[in-house]
Amino acid sequence: LVSTMTLLEQTIERLQSRKGDWAEIARANEVSYSWITKLAQGKIPNPGVLTIERLNSYLKATNKKSRVTN
Repeated sequence: LVSTMTLLEQTIERLQSRKGDWAEIARANEVSYSWITKLAQGKIPNPGVLTIERLNSYLKATNKKSRVTN
């Protein structure tokens, strides 16, 4: 199946499923905890694509149990 979710939507869903890990995720991706929180809440309307790509790759690589399939 082809996902109709955007990369940003996938990343936010993965991030929301890992709420207890946000501080670690922020450190590993060189962004602030505040930025991660705002992204997960949909309060960053246009985050940088390179940051989202890096974050999404990290979340995929570190959480094989994710419900998102792309």
